[in-house]
Amino acid sequence: MAQHNTIIEDKPGSAENMEYLININYCLWRIHEAPYLISTVLPANWQWDVDDFYFYAHDLTAGSYTFTITDNAAPEPNTVIGTIVIELDNSHYSFPDNYFEVTSDKSLPDAEYSENFYTFEKGIRISNGATLTINNSEYEFGPDASIIIEPGAKLIVNNTILTNSKYCAPDFKLWKGIQVRGNSEESQLPEYINQEWVYHQGRLKLQDAVISFAETAISVAKRNAAGEIDWSSGGGIVVAQGSQFINNPAAVAFIPYRAANLSHFTDCSFSLNKDYISGNTFFKHIDLNQIKDVRFRNCSFSVIQLPDVSPYNQGIAAYSSSF
Repeated sequence: MAQHNTIIEDKPGSAENMEYLININYCLWRIHEAPYLISTVLPANWQWDVDDFYFYAHDLTAGSYTFTITDNAAPEPNTVIGTIVIELDNSHYSFPDNYFEVTSDKSLPDAEYSENFYTFEKGIRISNGATLTINNSEYEFGPDASIIIEPGAKLIVNNTILTNSKYCAPDFKLWKGIQVRGNSEESQLPEYINQEWVYHQGRLKLQDAVISFAETAISVAKRNAAGEIDWSSGGGIVVAQGSQFINNPAAVAFIPYRAANLSHFTDCSFSLNKDYISGNTFFKHIDLNQIKDVRFRNCSFSVIQLPDVSPYNQGIAAYSSSF
């Protein structure tokens, strides 16, 4: 059995778009013994190149592929068995493998994390009632990355860009965006418990910030890894001033919340430009689903003519909502 070991740089943070070639010449077979058949233990869509005599496959994930190739020789076909081992190289991320966890108040940059530029494979998670403040920075996120603001926690973003990873140009991918998680049964106002004010909702404040190239820049909800929504997690609060939402298939999505809402957007712009990542249909910048009183003051909404922009696109789509 032959083994091929290869380390392939992810693109970025996921196992998408990997390609591996198995050259038939390696197997020392003659052309007249074609056609050749291949099978692997891990499934892959192998294709045969009739001109250069090799199998190839796209979109391989990390793992060990044991392959079996047979030819059309008579009276007995020849068989070669081998193994391809594919490993991901995520060393280019500042924070690979796991979330950057924030469980107590932190303002970045600080003495421990003094840079203004970081990259995240999984993202940032703020919990335990903590507040994370990010100042004058640019953070890039891999395609599986998100920022999660748990109920009671808060994120403040000042003069900072939150965007997708640019590591594997030009094959850019969207990142997941920010989740502002809440509790749809609780008030957005703080509650005085054990001699301190306690918030039950996640909170996000943007000041002169940019969020770009996210599947949904801000989800005011909890989503699992598959993107499925927990419909009891509404109620998060978003306050944005002078901020830009650029090239997001969806900018802000609110799920149902019964009480009046404290969220508001002032002097913000929502736009698409020529750098919009194709293959992601755009329908609307803002999605209000059974929400009361989200305010938009002096905000602009625009798109350009692109194949991925639906002819039924909207700036704000409101369903049983007021704004």
